[in-house]
Formats: sequence, structure tokens, C-alpha cells
Amino acid sequence: MINVKNFGAVGDGSTDDTTAIEAAINSLTDGGTVYFPTGQYNHTGISVSNRRFITLIGESETPPFRVAPEIGTRLVNTSNTHHLNFHQCHGIRVKGLHFSNQAIPTAGTAIRFFSPYNGAGYCSVVDCRFEQVFNGIEIDGVANSTISGNEFDRPVGDFGIKVHGTQKRVDQTRIIDNVLNTQVEGGSTKTNGIVIGNDTHTTFLERNSIIKARIGYLIEGAVAPEFTRFNASEAERCHFTGIVIGHANMIWMNDIYSSVNYQNGIYFTSSFDSMAEITNCDLRGNSQFGMLLDGSGGVHVTNPRICGNSNEGVGLYHGLLLASNVGNVSVIGGKIGGDVMGHGTGGQASGICCSGGSGDKIVVQGVDLTGNQTAIIDASSGTKKSITGNII
Repeated sequence: MINVKNFGAVGDGSTDDTTAIEAAINSLTDGGTVYFPTGQYNHTGISVSNRRFITLIGESETPPFRVAPEIGTRLVNTSNTHHLNFHQCHGIRVKGLHFSNQAIPTAGTAIRFFSPYNGAGYCSVVDCRFEQVFNGIEIDGVANSTISGNEFDRPVGDFGIKVHGTQKRVDQTRIIDNVLNTQVEGGSTKTNGIVIGNDTHTTFLERNSIIKARIGYLIEGAVAPEFTRFNASEAERCHFTGIVIGHANMIWMNDIYSSVNYQNGIYFTSSFDSMAEITNCDLRGNSQFGMLLDGSGGVHVTNPRICGNSNEGVGLYHGLLLASNVGNVSVIGGKIGGDVMGHGTGGQASGICCSGGSGDKIVVQGVDLTGNQTAIIDASSGTKKSITGNII
């Protein structure tokens, strides 16, 4: 283990420690730990290339952050650049650091892993805090990475976390136990929470909490993201929709909570043309639809809880809407209707609405559809349907 202060870093909140930090990291070529003692390390952007199995560790991993945010290891960027920019690096681990900017930033990402070639992977960011940075963490072309136990407080850019491949596919990413509150003080935000983008393969999203983002989770790419799995995660009070699925292949959601968003709980756009399996979703109190299906892919929903939506007005929006010509949808069991707690009669125009066109292969079975203005609306002319055994 080496100490950044042995390379000239001061950590006093006024000295530019960029050169010293880079010298400490670059002194290790194939393994080792760089330790940041408690302090504030001002810098203008730290770039690292072609390094392997290096850990950067500080003293900011223990909450509560809001009680004493000045305690620990803080990296403060005094410019609009990336804080830590890793190029073609392998086995990098960042733990217990607190990232912020001297002024409200207009560009840059706190931690960026980028690789245009094979040979870069197994990077992780664990137990870090990101306070009003521009973007939080970006993984571009780096496989087998883990983002776990981090807190994001009011990022002001495009995303809290983004995984994508601009030149190389990204395999096996785990995003677990992160908390993102992206509300910018004094106004709305343009920041998306977690973005799974172009050319990703096998992404696990588990026990993440996103509050007040633009979109909580956005899954789409020109080269479709494949095999994205959600488990026990939430999106709440987003300025648009909690979860948006666009051009993507194979989606699994289990125990998802998407509530009190200003548009919809979950939205499958017209670009979705693959398969999604959704189990035990809880979609309530959203201003428009609980779930909106507008793509040609198959969506299969088991044991949903969709209630108290259409907060913009009684009878304006449905619990679950199948847009015109949408088919290959099944809803089995669960409760769709009632107020936000699932009691009495709520504002949803209907529990389930098949809005028209020739959508086929629609199955609605064993669903409690009481507590809506109308239980179910079936305007589809499709003939291959089974709507039976429901409570209305």
C-alpha cells in the first residue's frame, strides 16, 4: 500500500493535488493499493491508462454522509473534466471516496472506465459518495464490472450510472444496492438514474433505489441491450416515468416498485420487440398509467399490484394499457384497482384496457379488477384471446 501524501499530495482543500495523485497511481503497474487519508484533495482531472489490479481507497465509506460530509476523503474537481478517467485498465477497484465539484459542473463524469479493445474488465466502485457531480459512473466497453453500495446526491448531468459499449460490447455488469437521489435544488432535473445502453449483455440490477430522476431506469440502445434482470428495485417520484424499456432484448423484472412518478410506472415503448417477464410488480400512485405497453414484443405479467394510478384525474388513465394493435400479452393473478393502498374505488379508468386494433394472443386470467371506474375495456378485434376467471 502506498500513500498519496508520500508523492506530494497535501489534501488541504486548496492545493492542486492532480500531479501527485497521478504519480502515486502510475507508480503501480500491476497490482497494489493507493491510500487517500482523510482530507480534501483538489484536482483538475486524473487520467490513468493501462494499469492492472489497483485499488484506490479512502475514508469516506462509513455513513451517515449528511451528518458530517466534510469528514473522510473528498476528491474535489476544480474543472469540468472527469474526476477519474480509466483507459484500458483491468481490475481497478475504487472504494470509500467522496466525489464533488468546486462549482456546479457542466461536463465530466466522476468515474469513467473506457476500453475500445479486449483485455479490460473486472472493475468495481464500492461504498463511494457522489455529491452534485455532473455524471456519476460510466462503464464503456469494460466487462465484468460491479457498482455496489454507492450514494448519488443530486447529479446534474445526464445520468447517475451508465453502462454501454461505443466500440466494444459490455458483458456481465452488476449494479447492486445503490441509492440515487437526483433532485436538483430549486427546479426539475434532466438526469436519468441508471441507463443500460448500447451493446450490453447480461446486466443485473438489484436492490437499487432511485428517487426524483428524470427517468429512473432507461434500457435501450441502437444495438439492443440483452438479458437485463431487475430484482427488488424501486423508482419513485421521477419527473417522467419510473422504468422505460425501449429497443432491448429479454427483460426480467421481479419485485419492482415504481410509484408516484409524474407519468407512468413502467413504459414499454414502440421500439420494444422482444420478451419481458414481470413478476410481483407494485405500481401505484403514478400520474398517468401504472403500465403502458406500446411495443410488438411479448410482455407477461404475473401477480401484479397496480392501484391508485391516474393521479392527473379520475378516469383519465388506466392501470394497464395495451396500445392499439399490441398483443402477445398475458396478465395472470394479482390485483389491479383501488386507491393507492388498493382499497375501495380509485381513479383508474379501467384496470386493463386493450385500446383497439387487431392485437392478438391476449390472456387475462384470475385478476382482481375491482375498484376501477370500469373493470376491463376490450376494444381489440383480435380473436386469439382468453379473458376468463377474473373478479370484476
